[in-house]
Amino acid sequence: MKKTSTIITIIIMLFCILSCQSKPKQILYIFNWTDYIAPELVKKFERQYHCRIKYDTYNSNESMLSKMTTTNVAYDIIVPSGDHLSILIEKDLVDKIDKSQLSNYHNLKPLILQKMHEDDNSDNYGVPYFWGTGGIVFNTQYISEKEMQGISWDIFGDEKFAGKGVITLLEDIREVVGVALITNGFDPNDTSDEAIKIARETLLKWSPNIAQFDSDSFKNEVQDGTIWL
Repeated sequence: MKKTSTIITIIIMLFCILSCQSKPKQILYIFNWTDYIAPELVKKFERQYHCRIKYDTYNSNESMLSKMTTTNVAYDIIVPSGDHLSILIEKDLVDKIDKSQLSNYHNLKPLILQKMHEDDNSDNYGVPYFWGTGGIVFNTQYISEKEMQGISWDIFGDEKFAGKGVITLLEDIREVVGVALITNGFDPNDTSDEAIKIARETLLKWSPNIAQFDSDSFKNEVQDGTIWL
């Protein structure tokens, strides 16, 4: 893994019901990213708190938002990225959190809470869950460690990958556009006309090399050689 950016994604937990402990065998509906919680942990939680969990997953914020606007399921907890929190609030799809029920809320890092405030200026709808930086994963069978030394994000536009269909990017507008902005020396949050225009030109340059935009299947496809980068 090459860590080559400072794009920060904050994953937010949104609660309507904080626990199913009070009513035995109540059902707790959770909507989360794939691979974020081990199945055995879900079973352990059910045993410990005498409840059932209906656990659904998604692999992009866009698919999450689409289901949230069409489903009849009333999820108790959903886990979007920070930038989609404001959208969910605007569409009135989430309830306020009773933070008096969160005994460890005061232990959260102030800097992360400040970042979340940018997406929820009322500080009423979300609780930070995960955060991290974007990076590049590559298969050493096809791309050597030496080739990856000192590379930049612009490797996605390298002509040696043209027509091979061996590169994938995340299905995430913020991540992909953010990377294009960083490549051109802009802040990943720059929304000026100049920055977006240049980022667009970069993405159009990369486009012929990109086999797909996907936030899930790459974890297997890099290993089996379907995807190199």
